[in-house]
Amino acid sequence: MAVLVSAPSRLHLGFIPPVKDGALPGSAAVSLDAPRVSLEMKESEELHVSGRYAGEFFSLASSFIEEFAPGKGADITVTESISRHVGLGSGTRMALSVGMGLSALYGLELSPYEISDFYGRAKNSRAGLECLIHGGLSLVFQDRASHLSLPDGWMFIVAIPSLKHDFYGTREQSMMRNLGDMKPAGTDLVSALEMAVRAGDIDEAGRLLGEIDRYTGEWFRDFQGGAYTHEVTEKVVETAKKYGAASAGQSSWGPAVYILSREGDADAIINAITAVVQGQIYGTYPSKSGIEVRRT
Repeated sequence: MAVLVSAPSRLHLGFIPPVKDGALPGSAAVSLDAPRVSLEMKESEELHVSGRYAGEFFSLASSFIEEFAPGKGADITVTESISRHVGLGSGTRMALSVGMGLSALYGLELSPYEISDFYGRAKNSRAGLECLIHGGLSLVFQDRASHLSLPDGWMFIVAIPSLKHDFYGTREQSMMRNLGDMKPAGTDLVSALEMAVRAGDIDEAGRLLGEIDRYTGEWFRDFQGGAYTHEVTEKVVETAKKYGAASAGQSSWGPAVYILSREGDADAIINAITAVVQGQIYGTYPSKSGIEVRRT
């Protein structure tokens, strides 16, 4: 038996302010069709991993086997991967892909939440994990999580400027530990955003995502040195909006910039950004489904 795993990347759209003092902030994230983590797994007497980031995948698989399937092995081939530390959620997707794939390979029936807890994922924000499991847009707020499919014709442009970037690992952990409380917002952004998405109102949805991005930038300002981690990020955001984007902002700690766009506006936005910044720039659609694990 073999197991095939395919996990969509994600954009972290920001943290959602609480509506009263003392409450925890929520978060918003959306799954993307591209790029993806894709793995092929087969049973083996020993553990072998090949492909991009083989060392990291090996470490993830080794710790999982030691905990849940001692003495087992696996032959794992990485056929697709997500670039590390650019704001596309690679860490959680790598971990869940390995854990859920090995769980299926050996009939362990572990849930995604159990695997996430084992790897210590989703500590700062649950929305990234929720959209990995369910696909589409996930909004996590107070004691609820909602999952929405975005309307046809809405797409995301991802711009990853070629920048030196170190907002991850121990630096990220230190920043998250030392953040103060997020100031409450005057309205429930989650309910308003849900209504806009269900109504197919991309302009209103974009405006509300912009509010979330602004609140997040204010919360992180002292650690980022501004609303974003780089001046180039702000330049990309401003350019995207000038050329018709419904919304634009920083994904996670960047350097990735998310841009919500109508299909018909995407080419002009991509061309405009390409003219002002060097890096990887592409359009993709929200993933309608989450992580997929298939036995063959």
